[in-house]
Formats: sequence, C-alpha cells, structure tokens
Amino acid sequence: MELCALGNTQRLRVRASFTAMLSLETLRAAPKVLLHDHLDGGLRPGTVVELARDLKYSGLPTNDPGELARWFHASAASGSLSLYLRGFAHTIAVMQTVDAIERVAYECGEDLAHDGVVYAEVRYAPIFSTQRGLNLEQVVTAVVRGFERAEARYPITLRQIICAMRDRTDSLEMAELAVAHREQGVVGFDIAGEEAGHPPKAHLEAFQLCRRENFSITIHAGEAFGPPSIWQALQYCGAHRIGHGVRLIEDMAIVDTGQDATVVKLGPLAAYIRDKRIPLELCPSSNVDTGAVPSLEEHPIRHFIEQRFRVTVNTDNRLMSDVTLSEEFRFLAPIDQLNKGDLGVQTAVWTAEKNFGGPIARLRRVPIKLPPTLNVALVKTYDDTVWNALKSLEGAGMGLSIAQLTDEDLRASDLNRFHTIILDIRATQYRPEIRNIKQRLEAFMKDGGNVVCLYQKDFDWNMPDKDHPARRVIEECKAVSRARVIGLCRAAGLKEPEQLADELNIMLEGARVTAQSVGTDGLGARLKRMSEALIAAHAPK
Repeated sequence: MELCALGNTQRLRVRASFTAMLSLETLRAAPKVLLHDHLDGGLRPGTVVELARDLKYSGLPTNDPGELARWFHASAASGSLSLYLRGFAHTIAVMQTVDAIERVAYECGEDLAHDGVVYAEVRYAPIFSTQRGLNLEQVVTAVVRGFERAEARYPITLRQIICAMRDRTDSLEMAELAVAHREQGVVGFDIAGEEAGHPPKAHLEAFQLCRRENFSITIHAGEAFGPPSIWQALQYCGAHRIGHGVRLIEDMAIVDTGQDATVVKLGPLAAYIRDKRIPLELCPSSNVDTGAVPSLEEHPIRHFIEQRFRVTVNTDNRLMSDVTLSEEFRFLAPIDQLNKGDLGVQTAVWTAEKNFGGPIARLRRVPIKLPPTLNVALVKTYDDTVWNALKSLEGAGMGLSIAQLTDEDLRASDLNRFHTIILDIRATQYRPEIRNIKQRLEAFMKDGGNVVCLYQKDFDWNMPDKDHPARRVIEECKAVSRARVIGLCRAAGLKEPEQLADELNIMLEGARVTAQSVGTDGLGARLKRMSEALIAAHAPK
C-alpha cells in the first residue's frame, strides 16, 4: 500500500508495535479512502426490509433485519462467486423507485462517513433499477441526490462509477451514460459480473468510447478468472485500475522457504502491472467469501506489498461480507508484511493519483493529522537552517516528529522507526565508508522508507565523478522530496499543496544562499516566521 501513489518509496511506515495496538475505534477515526464499493452490495438490512414492505416485494428469506443480515453473509460466504452474487437479487429488487435509490445512496454515504471514509467511489449497474419503469437518467439522478444529501451533512466526498454487466449487450449504452454524467459526479466506467465465459474484450466498443472521451476505466478482473482476464482488461480495454486482481498472484513464482513463502520471480503480466504502477483494488474479505483465496491469512496482499505493487484495500460489498473498511484493516493487522510495512491507515492522500475524481477539493475541509509515529530524521546538519525549518513544520500541526542523526547513527541505529531520512549534503563527508551508509539507505528505501537529499546542486560539484557510490541514492531521491512535501501538505488539509511545496522549496533555497553569503545570524527565526506565514496562507478556511 502506497501513500499518495507517488512512488514505491512513499508508503506509510508504521512500527509493528503501533500497528498491533490499533483499535477499531482508532481505525474508524482515521480518514480513509474507498475505491471499490458496490452501492447495491451495501444496503442496511433494516432498509432492505422496509423498502421490500413499501414496494410489496415478498421474496426476502426473512423480514427480521438481524436474521436477514446473517442470511446475506452466509449466502455470500459460500466460496463461489456465482453463489455470492445471488443476494443481489434482493437488494436490486428494492432499488426500483427514485425515493428508494436516493435513500440507499444517502445511507451509503452516511455509513461510510461514520466509518471515517472521507472519499469514496461507489459503483453500481443502473440497468438493474429499471425493472419497474424507471429510466437510466432517473436512476443516476437519484443516486446523485442521495450522495449530495450525504455530502451536505457529513465530511465526505462521494463519486459514482457506472457498471455494465459482462453477460449483457448494452455496455456501450452504459458507457455513454457514464460519460454523459461526468459533470454530475460520475468518474468512471466498469464491467462486472461473472468473468468465466464473458471476457472483457467482448465490450470493446464501450471501452473505446471511454478512451476517446478521456474517461476513466476500471474493470473487474482476476477475481474468479485468472491472469488472462487481467491481461485483456489492460491490453484490449485500456483499464486504468483493476478491480480485485487477486489472481495476479498466479503470474508470480513463489518459493516456500520453510518459514515463509517468498516471491522469487514476476511473470510478464505481473511485472508490467507493477512497473506501470497500475492500481489493484483488493477486497480481502470478499475474496475469501467468493473462494478467490482460502483465508485472510493466505491473502496474497502480503506478496503484492512486498513486491511494491500499487495496492488499495476495499470492502466490495459491505452487506454481503458483513464488513467495514476499518474492519478490513483490522483483519489484516496480523499479516507480518503489513506490520513490517504500513498497515495503519489508508488515508485520504493515498488517492492523489489513484482516484478517478481528480483533485479532492472537499477534503481540504477535513482535519487530517498523521499518526505521531511519522518520524523524520535529519542527518548531521551543517547549521540550524534546515533544522529550524523542519521544527517549524513539526509545530504546525502536520503530525511530524523531527530528530537529528549523525553519520554514525545512520550506520548503527534502528531506522525502522523513521518514515523519512533527510540528508543535508553540505554536511556529509563522502568518504569511502559512505558505501556502508548507502547500503543502509538502499535497504531502508527497499523496505518502504523515504530518503530525501537536500542541495543536490551543491552535491553535484562535491561529487568526485558520476560513478560515486552515493550518486545512485541521490538520483533516485531527486523527485521524492517535492512529492513527499506535497503529500504532507495534502495530509494536513492545506490548500494548493503543489504551490505550497514549491514556495517552501524556494524559501529553503533562498535560506541556503543567504547562509552562504551573509551567514546564519537570525536566519532560523526568520525561516520559522516565513514558513508559519506560508502554512497559514494555505490553511483551510
């Protein structure tokens, strides 16, 4: 799982001891993003009973909400996708009037907000709600109204993804419907339903329309069918994200070492998805219910994270799997790879490039503070310039904890407690022993950490030659520092994070020149005032 989707060194590092202590209440309180959730798979059992009564639908197995909830989950947890889907006959049956659809959409937003979700892309097939005379426009508009009501009451942004069904022939019409409502909050197009016997390429016209219209595509693939379904979704249909994709593990060679299973080689499809940074919308509980994986403990998410795939955690169908997004994270806590890496919290900033809705302006109104475990180390400062600037950020409510390390600390200390290590290039002497530091930094980055190198221009003329052992580390990190600052600004709910990152960079560059020209007298205090003024100017109103 990656923070901000800005690169494979951007993952949120949380100490295992902290992860193990995360309570469900803590997870609920944290801001989260949900990218794969079905509207007709998330109804409240009581709402299903009430709407069935209002619509005179008599097909429910029971009219008791508690028993009905248990029936939905027992039916879904059958180990078969076809059996998993049979519960939708009842939820769809009660979503046949404008009022019913609006209510379901509103309650969806309300339930997600109560679970701490601040941005959600909710998908559904409008064609299923036309069984009693509604047209497609009425269905989409009813969902829009329900979402708008939820957004007006709760700090959440809700967007729609319109689904076509694999076993139908109207996918082009559904794609046209989705594109036509892009200004009303429809941000993507999907095909869903049984994979076997219904390949994605059977719906090429629909996907070609989306691509001509620069419209986002996600496709259910690699859930009940193997890698060929994923390959078609990408290479024939141009998917930007893969819904599920859990069976991509079949394109990875895994060796059991006796203590743990380890990926030793990626197949061509898996390597392509990882290298092209194509997001996987993993839904762990649903994958177990449908039989795609035997258990949560055996879910391949650990391998995807270890191999630095772009991973998201999702609910799929909250009613059928009897799960919330917070509970999904709680269930995954015992997985060792997540503890080593970044279970913690899937925050709003994760979707900087993953979400289809573009910049999430409404999220700036949501108070977001990163966990106190987000530790930053500054290695052996030349003077107090950078230290003072970082300390001012630490005190600006951004959830940072700043520490200083020497070169010796870098070689000897446990680096796992840090999220980011910043090297002040002016201060570090590049002796032959730098190879030891370089190896530690590379291991730190491989394990998901950030390394940010300041003053790269100075470093260039300090470097003896292009083959210097530290150069690779520096080159890999040149793009990281700005991206990381942008992510932190977004996480703090600050406005115009890209502009603020550039302004902070200019401020620090100016401080460097000032320090070299006239010394550092009073520079720290001035930097503190300047950075506080910049942050205040970008604070949410």
